[in-house]
Amino acid sequence: VDRFRCFGYLVLRGLLDPALVATLRDEVVATMLAVHGDRYHERPTGPGMPGHYSCLLGPWAPCTVELVDGRRLVGLAERLVGGAVLPSPVDTQGIRFAGGAGWHSDTDIRVRAVRFVAYLEPLDGTTGALRVLPGSHRLPEEALGRHLHSIDVDVPDVPAQVLATEPGDVIAFDPQLWHASWGGRDRHQWTTLYVRDAITPSWRAGLGEWFAESTSDRDALPE
Repeated sequence: VDRFRCFGYLVLRGLLDPALVATLRDEVVATMLAVHGDRYHERPTGPGMPGHYSCLLGPWAPCTVELVDGRRLVGLAERLVGGAVLPSPVDTQGIRFAGGAGWHSDTDIRVRAVRFVAYLEPLDGTTGALRVLPGSHRLPEEALGRHLHSIDVDVPDVPAQVLATEPGDVIAFDPQLWHASWGGRDRHQWTTLYVRDAITPSWRAGLGEWFAESTSDRDALPE
């Protein structure tokens, strides 16, 4: 817990057993085929983080629903953020990435939260493994972003921690942590996110902003 709060991330080796990884992969692929059809087989292109995205929090992905609702992840999230948590539905996704992603954080909304990410293929620094800037979740958004985006450097030129993983490993990180990837094989990501429930008026405002922003993505989700 102290390590997570200090550096903003943890790598939980072998948290998911091989049978569970295989089932999650089946749900990710089946959902993507249902949502994207033949486009699933095309290499994603476009600006930002090109990929095929699909919502997994529904009856079409029962293993995901059970995992997201179960004590294994909920209990861990509660320990890491220090209190009761709420799932963020649109952040429970299967994603197929093809390329890299520049340096960014997932939000500038000041909430306590944790994202869990499981890559379903082995990854290292040259094939799209997640890179993080330890402790960057503690900096104001503009303090780091303004400087990172003003210097002309490629992702690997930034001194960062590369988180190589095998299927079954789970990365837990604060969504305000700055992260990126470089290179990249075609790879599948399973992810979900929990935010700490509000216990003060200021936290309640941040929580309301989080879910209000999330609903803007509803039109892109399958019914």
